[in-house]
Amino acid sequence: VVRFRGGADTFNTNFSVPTFNHTHYDFQPARDQFKTQKPMGRQTIFQVDSRMRLSTGLLSMALDAASKSLKYRQIDSAIQNEGLGHGAIITRTYEQGNAIVVWGGESHFDLILFSHDESEQNATDFGNTFIAKVPGARLGLRDDQPRGTGYVINFQ
Repeated sequence: VVRFRGGADTFNTNFSVPTFNHTHYDFQPARDQFKTQKPMGRQTIFQVDSRMRLSTGLLSMALDAASKSLKYRQIDSAIQNEGLGHGAIITRTYEQGNAIVVWGGESHFDLILFSHDESEQNATDFGNTFIAKVPGARLGLRDDQPRGTGYVINFQ
């Protein structure tokens, strides 16, 4: 720093920093909220980029491979690609949860997995199997969130 221009506060020699301890706070609302939350599953979002050319068919096959690797029992599936440019939305509904692939038509796609099983390992295995089936794919970001009712903020 070479120079200050205006705005300098006058030093106050009588100033004291207030301190607080835990007895200054009411924790009952937090305890009540914690008791009412009901975790129901895990949502994991994988943001993935690929150096190779992608297609709806390739992403759909990768999704099927990931679900078969964990023995997920499929109930329903859909592919929506009308009016989405070159991309698609691919969905699978399982007894164990659901998976959605959102692809904008270029090199980036998102895999969103919801599972009633809160196991981090299952989400990791699903994502790793999916990504391994997409040539040139590389995980950019992963987010895990608990899902449930009562403002759930914790896994079970």
